Amino acid sequence: MNEKGGIVEKPSLSSTSALGTRLLNAGKESCDSVESIQAILNGLKITEKDVGQALAVMSRSQNERDIKAPMYGWNVQNFVTAITRVAPELDWYNVIKGLDCEDFFLYDPEGLNVLVHAWQCCPEKQHSFPVNKFFDKWQNVKGQVSALYRIISAPTNLVDVTSCSKKKILDMEDFKSCSRETRSMALQLVQSQLNSLDLIECVLNMGEDNPTEDVKLFLDMLLHQSPELVFLGLVQIQPIKQSFHVTLLKQLLLHYLNGNPSSSLVLAKAHQDNPDILRQGFVEMYNKDPTTLTRLMDIVMDLQIFPDVMSDLPFFMAMDMAALASRRQHLNLAKWLYEVLLSGKEGLVRAAIEFLDQKIIAEQKRNDPNAPLTTIPLSLDTAATFLKIISECSLDPTEKGLLKEVQAKSFRVYPDLANAGIQLDTTTTATTGTSAANVTTASNASNTGGTPPAGTNSAENSPSESAEIETEANEYYVQLYSGTLTMDQMINLLIRFSSSPVKHENDVYKCIIHNILDEYHFFTKYPDKELSITANLFGAMIQNRLMPPNALSIALRLVIDALQNHEPGSKMSNFGIQALLRFKGQIPEWPDYCRQLLQISYLEQASPDLVQFVRRALQQQQQQQQQQDSNNTSRVAAATVSAAAAQLDKNGTKVGGSKLLSVGATPSINATTNDDRSVSEPVFTALYVPEVPYDDGHHEYLTPDESIQDKILFIINNIARDNFDSKLDDLKQQLEMSFYQWFSDYLVVKRASIEPNYHELYLLLLDSLESPLLYRHVLRETYVNIKILLNSAKTATSSSERSLLKNLGAWLGGLTLAKNRPIKQKNVSFKDLLLEGYDNKRLIVIIPFVCKVLEQGAKSRVFRPPNPWLMAVLKLLVELYHSADLRLNLKFEIEVLCKSLDVELEEIEPTSLLHAERPKQKVISVAGRLGEQNLATTPGKLMTASSVHTAGSDAEAVPSSQAEPELSTMLAEIAPYITFNSQINMYSTEPDLRRMVVQSILQSIREIVNAIVERSVSIAALSTRDIVAKDFALDSDEEKMREAAYMMVSGLASGFAIVTCKESLKPTLVSGLHAVFVHHGIADTLAEQAAFVTAADNMELACVVIERVIIHKAKSQVDRALMESYATRRNHREQRPDQTYIDPEYASMARYVARLPPPLRITPGGVQPGYLGVYEEFGRLPRLKTINNAANETLIDGQVGMDQYSSPMTPGAAVAGNRNMNHGQYDALSMQGSTGQGPTNSAQIIERSAHLVLELSTLANQYHLPSFDSLPAQHDIRLIIREILLAVMSSYDKAEIVRELAQRLMHLLYRSETQLAIETHVVLLDRLCEISPEVAQQVKAWVGRADDERKFVLPVTLALIKGGMIHLPDYDRELARLVEQGHTSATDYTARLIHATIFADPPLATRQDMITSLEALSRIRSPAPDSVKLLMNELRQLTAIERSEYEASIREQFRVQFVDWVKHCQLAAATEQSRQAFIIQLFDQGIFKNGSNETVSLFFRIAIETSVEHAMRQMDKDTNKLSVYIPMDALAKLLAGYSNLLIENSGERNHDLTQFLSVIIVVLARYHEARQQQFDQRPFMRLFVSLLNEYHRSSDALCLTALSAIGNVLYVVQPRHFPGFTFAWFQLISHRMFMPKLLLTENQAGRALFHRLLISGLQFMGPYLSTELRDTTRLLYKGTLRMLLVLLHDFPEFLCDYHQSFCDVIPASCMQLRNLVLSAFPRNMRLPDPFTPQLKVDLLPEIRSEPQILSDYTAALESGNFKEQIDEYLKTQTPPNFIDSICDQLRTGDEYDVAKINAFVFYVGLDGIGKQTQVHQSIHWKTLEQVLVDLDPEGRYLYLGAIANQLRYPNSHTHYFSCVLLSLFKETDDEFIKEQITRVLLERLIVNRPHPWGLLITFIELMKNPCYKFWEYKFVRCATDIERLFESVSR
Repeated sequence: MNEKGGIVEKPSLSSTSALGTRLLNAGKESCDSVESIQAILNGLKITEKDVGQALAVMSRSQNERDIKAPMYGWNVQNFVTAITRVAPELDWYNVIKGLDCEDFFLYDPEGLNVLVHAWQCCPEKQHSFPVNKFFDKWQNVKGQVSALYRIISAPTNLVDVTSCSKKKILDMEDFKSCSRETRSMALQLVQSQLNSLDLIECVLNMGEDNPTEDVKLFLDMLLHQSPELVFLGLVQIQPIKQSFHVTLLKQLLLHYLNGNPSSSLVLAKAHQDNPDILRQGFVEMYNKDPTTLTRLMDIVMDLQIFPDVMSDLPFFMAMDMAALASRRQHLNLAKWLYEVLLSGKEGLVRAAIEFLDQKIIAEQKRNDPNAPLTTIPLSLDTAATFLKIISECSLDPTEKGLLKEVQAKSFRVYPDLANAGIQLDTTTTATTGTSAANVTTASNASNTGGTPPAGTNSAENSPSESAEIETEANEYYVQLYSGTLTMDQMINLLIRFSSSPVKHENDVYKCIIHNILDEYHFFTKYPDKELSITANLFGAMIQNRLMPPNALSIALRLVIDALQNHEPGSKMSNFGIQALLRFKGQIPEWPDYCRQLLQISYLEQASPDLVQFVRRALQQQQQQQQQQDSNNTSRVAAATVSAAAAQLDKNGTKVGGSKLLSVGATPSINATTNDDRSVSEPVFTALYVPEVPYDDGHHEYLTPDESIQDKILFIINNIARDNFDSKLDDLKQQLEMSFYQWFSDYLVVKRASIEPNYHELYLLLLDSLESPLLYRHVLRETYVNIKILLNSAKTATSSSERSLLKNLGAWLGGLTLAKNRPIKQKNVSFKDLLLEGYDNKRLIVIIPFVCKVLEQGAKSRVFRPPNPWLMAVLKLLVELYHSADLRLNLKFEIEVLCKSLDVELEEIEPTSLLHAERPKQKVISVAGRLGEQNLATTPGKLMTASSVHTAGSDAEAVPSSQAEPELSTMLAEIAPYITFNSQINMYSTEPDLRRMVVQSILQSIREIVNAIVERSVSIAALSTRDIVAKDFALDSDEEKMREAAYMMVSGLASGFAIVTCKESLKPTLVSGLHAVFVHHGIADTLAEQAAFVTAADNMELACVVIERVIIHKAKSQVDRALMESYATRRNHREQRPDQTYIDPEYASMARYVARLPPPLRITPGGVQPGYLGVYEEFGRLPRLKTINNAANETLIDGQVGMDQYSSPMTPGAAVAGNRNMNHGQYDALSMQGSTGQGPTNSAQIIERSAHLVLELSTLANQYHLPSFDSLPAQHDIRLIIREILLAVMSSYDKAEIVRELAQRLMHLLYRSETQLAIETHVVLLDRLCEISPEVAQQVKAWVGRADDERKFVLPVTLALIKGGMIHLPDYDRELARLVEQGHTSATDYTARLIHATIFADPPLATRQDMITSLEALSRIRSPAPDSVKLLMNELRQLTAIERSEYEASIREQFRVQFVDWVKHCQLAAATEQSRQAFIIQLFDQGIFKNGSNETVSLFFRIAIETSVEHAMRQMDKDTNKLSVYIPMDALAKLLAGYSNLLIENSGERNHDLTQFLSVIIVVLARYHEARQQQFDQRPFMRLFVSLLNEYHRSSDALCLTALSAIGNVLYVVQPRHFPGFTFAWFQLISHRMFMPKLLLTENQAGRALFHRLLISGLQFMGPYLSTELRDTTRLLYKGTLRMLLVLLHDFPEFLCDYHQSFCDVIPASCMQLRNLVLSAFPRNMRLPDPFTPQLKVDLLPEIRSEPQILSDYTAALESGNFKEQIDEYLKTQTPPNFIDSICDQLRTGDEYDVAKINAFVFYVGLDGIGKQTQVHQSIHWKTLEQVLVDLDPEGRYLYLGAIANQLRYPNSHTHYFSCVLLSLFKETDDEFIKEQITRVLLERLIVNRPHPWGLLITFIELMKNPCYKFWEYKFVRCATDIERLFESVSR
């Protein structure tokens, strides 16, 4: 049955129906009219099936039309109209079913448009397109799939799948209680086209019945588009019968169980719809991989279904999940297991034993490091709980035996089970005395994270004894908390019980220890007093060594946990600090524990004395260890202590009589912490907290008593401006110096950080207290808290934390900058903080803080622009603003800062630091540390490197490295070879300075090594390991493998390290040395120069040390990496010496090795000698000379020991050294500047240099390398070049030497045999030319002359061009001259040169560079050489490619430029001036400056298209409406700005902008044509409105010009041409920024344009108003009425002037519309009351005035000389038959021409008015009367309407035509004409007001003047209603 109850045949596949065949034969033209289709339908019996097949034909052939005319296909509307007329009884739902035929297939979206358009034209159009008909079972499955594909891809405004579906998959009601993110995700799915359960079921049935390729592809597309909806649809389809359904469901379920962004939403809905499927998925996933249990647990807890799931899972899996839940503290394992095992179900106990057995076996396998993890392991506590609970159950003998075996295995795997109360009993299997009633207590113990001490409830105690012990232990606690028992008494009691021989007392002691550890997790619920007592007891137990060894480890870990995992100031934090203070004396016994305490960031603030104590303890231990070493080897002892401590920790040995914390037994505290306020590795390191300040007396700081605290807090709480002095006096009395630290902490933490409004008051308070010591305390506490907040992970996510940080930033700035006090670089380095924030993606934390600090500079006289320090930080902030992709709030912070400092952000030049290479590890303010700490040592005492290292905070100390022993040895070795320049006199006058310089250099080397060693060594070692393992996969000789690895890793590591360290080594050396020199009294400028010279002298020496250390470390690391490979080869050689060795990893790399070329493949038998040559090349890579070799060379040159330091430096050598250092060519091993032994005259230098040049040429010709750049950095060729340049620089007559060498080089250059030799000669020549510009000009002049054929050597010329030795424009002209002279060889050479330069990669020249030569080559007439032909051919191809690429690039460039403009407009700081400057700069670019108007038009066209596309995409997404039109509004600003620019450049005030704005027409037309019914007018509407808004703000001249241009554009896009733009068009022409401004223009210049626009709009509406109004037409009509009402009210003269033309286009049926126009009268006129009795119209003064007529009414009379004929007749009354012909001339075809009728009546009347004769006696009246009589009724009606159109306000026209109309009524004898006159007048009066004044006067006169006998005619009284109507009107 169908929807209307008819019977529908089951569709069957058949050939095309007769209707479809006729349509195909007739073609698409047959649908051009309804009649042609009806002709085709003649003789056919039309059924739904026939129509469906016909539509199938149309939708299929729609794809075959011309792509350029996308909408010219079948006229579906005509087809449907014809079908409806012929067969109105058709059921169109069955028509859609009839699409199931062979011909149906939708190739593209247009096919679907055909079907939807057909439905919209049929009688059922009020209903949505029946998508559900495509969900039925079809025979044409392929066609059905194509239709479904098009349907789900279509927009919802075309077809809506969801609304046509009976059942939806998702509904928003399902997610009411979910989070906002989940609801947002669900909303997208709910609105999707795939949210249809009918659709999913249809596809599922197709996949089961017809698993064709089309169905599979469609299903894949659905899965790709929305797998969530497909999965949930499969879940809801019940029952699950099909294998296809099951397979697909399992795949998707496992996909979401494994993790997906939408897993939470999908699984929650799946559990709601079908929990069984979800549970089956859990089980299947667990059975496949038990390690996925953690993921399943996360899902279960997220869905909050844990209890339900546990009851349904298999018991084995349930136990595993229970164990994991217990570990995560979601479940009381003991209680759950006890209840389950005692439930009485058979087999559960045995299953639990087997579960435990399997877990223990898996734990045993974990001892093999290579064994994969197969299950989630059990913790010790969990295993103990299982054993306890199982042993308490009733067991049969078999189960007891199994449990006994499991126990035995358990103790082998978990040796500490005895400490958990489990004992291995060989006689019975009951291993614990814990009763079932105490299950909960046992579980609590297992969940504390600690291991209770043994003996709490031993097996020897009966349950009654255990209860007695527990009661007694609790009683002691009660006495302690009540005060009956003091702390000392409690400790003495425990000491006695712990060593008591009485077993009962010993058990009580153990129970007390056990209870306090067991209660740890409940400490948060303790009252403050009881928790304080507990903390003291806890610490006292540790202090008095009352904890057993295993319990001590737990206790210490719990203290760390209390500090790390809780907020500062919380109960647990205070507990931890109080316990630490109690056992403070024992802390130094555990160095590792000390380090863990120092990593707690807030501890220094909370208890500074404790932190200082811990630091001193660590330092003392290090110093003791260092005293055992010798020769001042800085960090060797530190490294040894560190290694020994690590080994001690691992082995658990004792130090100082107590056992260290066992690393193996105690988890890493840092690894387990969850505290957001503690960051193990601080992100921000460029902040140093100074030491606690003390006065000269060095008072100890105390916390005041509570009474004093209360008084101080009361003062601070109540202090204000009005009572400031009195409260200040009170505070001075209470605040002692020993309270400063406490008070500063309170003031910063409790006040300044949370009360920014009172900062000024608190700062005033500090100033008034006049205590520099207190100020230093407050400043230090500010630094402490800033450092804590900066490095807190919580600050990045919590706005409240960031607010605290911003408040502290403002406070810091108020303390310092606002008081004209600096913030020292050694304390805070703002630029480093910003860079660290950028590198670690924490700019959200640091930028607001820095801005708040700097904002206080506005209150300073010093720290405000242009202060260099301040501007340096501002420049970095500006770079972040522009380059770091900041959020708007961060940009706003920077803008506010600039505004506060009264500086423009655009005026600040940004830095370029963000992308510069920076060392990863920073030690802030090295110079400051040296100056403050190290340089303060007494003269004569040698400063050690370790003292440098330990200066400042331990948290900031550089970490030790495994390279320390080697580094320390090297540092000791290089001391004698450090160079001291003799020009620095301080070296000889102050002996201590040398020692300080040595230490500074050593420290700098140490810092660089620590920064780069790990990275360099790791990269080199990993690369070496992989390559060597591949090459030696079939070689069993481990020694050969080790040797090859050493050679390769040495070359890689040293090269990488030297390249890396040179950039950062020199600044580090200079920084440290500068601090040393400044400390010794050298002026800052001289100190900087001395630091540079000393650093340069020792640069290479430092690099030698770094290289050697890194090579040593690299060899060690590669040995460790290949250790297993060495061992396997050694074992193979010992056990199977006769077999070929194959590496175990060879199988994994075999398939890659097979692809290698033969020379690189691995061959059996080992690596061949030739292959080893590659590794030997690594070993031969040139590296820096070692220290010993350098020393030997120094001795050979005649320098002995330290004498070189005192030898004078010659001036020439010094200059040479400085120049080479500046050029980056400094070579300490070859420069002889410090000895004074260099060449002394030019002749010797020339001779030596010439010899070196010859040697260089010979060496370069021996190598066949591709280029000079491929040479290694220390290659002999490069070294020889350096030596030549150094020799030249050491001479006084450089120009002569350079000239001589240049001549020799030019001679050798053209004889070079290899490319390397050519480039080497050119490089040296270029370097020499840099030394002597005079010689450089001579060389370039000679090279640039092309008159010698010997110079036609192409490689040499190319190398000279690369080196910049040839000036291409001059050389181009020289070559062109030779070509034009017919020089054959020059022509060929020129062609080859141009080809080589232009087509090189990258190009060496452009065509513009060689344009003269190219023109000369193109003018060759005789047969050109092949090289010229080839060049010209390739140039033509290149030109074509470049043109297409240029066009594409131009479009992309324009798009990018427009996007930049949009971004600029979005800036909050953008002003009108900045936007105008942007526009001028944009259009002043070459592409616009040199281009034509077409270029500008193309730019704006791309901009409009980009804006429109953006708007359409955003509207489809239904996003925030404000963001939809951001580009469009920016485009309007750009168009307006460019308009202003055009007018300014043209100098014409009325410059026509129409051509410029016409680009909008082009884009609108293209979109309108392409989209047609889907055309969206809103983006273009927004563009015009934004343009009007922008022009509204501009000057009057621009506004008028722009309005005219916009009006012209709107006239082009009028609704008749672009119907899709109709509503927007009418809204635009009536817009408040368009219509009033256009009508109010000077001299009424805009009225004609608006008249054209309004006429075009009325012409468009005319046909629609003449028929029955639809909703859209009615809406337009109402809008037009309102617009005319506005005109009538505000601009009545406009309607008066153009009334004639408006009446021409207003349909005759629109009475009210016409009345609005005719009712207008001038605003300066006052209308007489038409109802005044005895009103004499002809006596009114206005009745003689002639109105202004601007309508061109005569234009309608021009055709056929009609106007001339009228004039002739009115003048001469000839020809006599003219009247008879008028009726024919008033027609156009079969219809009357309304405009011509109106024009004829008006023209004749005006001529009659001009003659001033009596109306009824003139020829004009007679003419009008005769024509009226001759016309038929239709023409007569229009004719009378034309007369009535002139009945307006009082004027001569109104009076004349009123008389004409009354005379016609009176004089005519035809009552029918009288009736028509009455009708014309009456129908204009019975509509709503307003009514024209002239119309009222005429009708009143007609009814009330007896001479017209109006009431005597029959038509007045033909009906009662009509009579009443006349009577009402007359009243």
